[in-house]
Amino acid sequence: MEGHVLIMNCEPLVGLSQTFDRNEDGMLDRTEFAAFLEKFTKNVSARVSTNILIFSIVIPTIVVWSRPGAESLPLVGPIVRRAPNPIYSAVMTTLIVFAGSQFRKV
Repeated sequence: MEGHVLIMNCEPLVGLSQTFDRNEDGMLDRTEFAAFLEKFTKNVSARVSTNILIFSIVIPTIVVWSRPGAESLPLVGPIVRRAPNPIYSAVMTTLIVFAGSQFRKV
């Protein structure tokens, strides 16, 4: 593999690539790289599928079910009642995504 250099700065990828470096020469040959790519894309695919499920089913359900409760709150209820559905949905989705990202950092 002359002339082809793969430099990775991401720690998890380096660890994963070292796992697939069977001959321990510090480089992935074609078969090692193919095995690495297969494992890496499966991991990414699973995460993307989960996120699609969350964004297309779970979050919209939470948003719809939370609106009546939010309308009955003393401070924000009048604002929620006046907000059109697309605006309410966008704000709630943003809040849910932000809260989820903060929860994952812990």
